[in-house]
Amino acid sequence: MTLQPLENSTRQEKLLYPKLNQLSNSINAAVAFLLEARNLEGWWQDFNFPQAASIGDEWVTAYVGTMLATLPYAHVHEALMQAWELLKIRDHRPTGEWGYNYILCGDADTTGWALQLAAAVGASDSERAQQARAALATHLQPNGGIATFAEESIRAYIKVPDLANVSFQGWCGAHTCVSAAVAALPEFRSRLHDYLRVTQTSQGNWEGYWWSDHEYTTALTAEALAAGGQAADQPSIEQAVAWGLKRLCPQGFVATSKHPNGSTFATAWCLRLLLLNTVDAEVKAARAAAIGWLLEQQRPNGSWVSSAYLRIPYPFDRNPNQFPHWRYYDEIEGDKRFEGSIIFDHNSIFTTATVVNSLVKAAPML
Repeated sequence: MTLQPLENSTRQEKLLYPKLNQLSNSINAAVAFLLEARNLEGWWQDFNFPQAASIGDEWVTAYVGTMLATLPYAHVHEALMQAWELLKIRDHRPTGEWGYNYILCGDADTTGWALQLAAAVGASDSERAQQARAALATHLQPNGGIATFAEESIRAYIKVPDLANVSFQGWCGAHTCVSAAVAALPEFRSRLHDYLRVTQTSQGNWEGYWWSDHEYTTALTAEALAAGGQAADQPSIEQAVAWGLKRLCPQGFVATSKHPNGSTFATAWCLRLLLLNTVDAEVKAARAAAIGWLLEQQRPNGSWVSSAYLRIPYPFDRNPNQFPHWRYYDEIEGDKRFEGSIIFDHNSIFTTATVVNSLVKAAPML
């Protein structure tokens, strides 16, 4: 699929990218890659557990659709409408939730992203979305956070004999990364506010459960607090931005253990975090450096190298950030147990959608 060039764009589209042709060309190339990456049905598919849940489609489609929703292109909107229709007809779960894929039980994270996509295409008031919102509310925990799974649902899916008597308190407890994503929904934001405030670390960031790159959780949480508009939250937001500023190297990237020369996924989320401060000169310079570095990393086909690493803690592990023996799933030989492993987006779809979204959001501040 060919995107219309910038010179043929509408006035609204031109205003979105006022200064850098390179940025607009990069975004156009990435969008072309993403639209072409869909399967024949229209699903975005990424991540893969060959011996477990297989490839993700519902979760990935909901996430990618939400990431692309900020683009003003008509053909992108058509793709998002198609994505929503695909999600809408996946109604085989009695709860009305969505999950990692057709096989796995519903979860709060996928459901939250799907509801964000529904809002983007004007379907928030549909019967399907209302049913999903009601189901999502059942994931609220006594401590004010959102649990990814309902225990009875995930136990029914996991049929590994040696897990039959294992605690699922980890998978079924409140998760900051999931709560932060759900907090993007206005109807849940106030309910999750107190939980998100108290889970900030003394360093200023928020730690995820399913993600080792805390830039993801920190940016989503800070954005949710900023959207709430409470003056009392401003110090927390500023502390988070200061943490993000420290995470960026002078060259403009976030270094991780797997990507010491720069993770595009972590850097893109750090860029989104820095967008919450529009006045500080140091933050502005860091944003510019991050944008420049991300543009330099784009591949000829419009994508970015896979760097979205999803980790799968043991079901009983309530604090995976203390777990010392993570294994990268693609590097494990023999019997590949998914617990205690980290898997990446092998199709680069998840990473590319994340970078595109950050660049689009950053464009007006250039």
